[in-house]
Amino acid sequence: MEATFARTPFMDGLASLLARENPKARQRPPGAARQILAHAAPGVRPTEETFRQDAPLDDAALPAVLRSLSYAGPALSPGALEALLAAAGSLAGACGGARFCRDLTLRWARRRT
Repeated sequence: MEATFARTPFMDGLASLLARENPKARQRPPGAARQILAHAAPGVRPTEETFRQDAPLDDAALPAVLRSLSYAGPALSPGALEALLAAAGSLAGACGGARFCRDLTLRWARRRT
């Protein structure tokens, strides 16, 4: 399972804010699961299915979601986290609201017997 931020104005802006505060928050290129499956089932093309999670976030939910992200809430100093929360709130206002959108890609392969 790979989770990536969906390409929306709010999520693109949020990804930039997160990466500015914590470089480890930068999104990695997709494909790690494909590499693992290639070793586990050589010669088999993986099957994949992508699902979109799209959740509107109100003024209370946005800070809660940001605090829950391992590279934000527990990784940042209190001051940096407060700055991130303020910037994310401003971003939400500029984007017409906050929507946490991500793509969840499930990949699987069956070895030939």
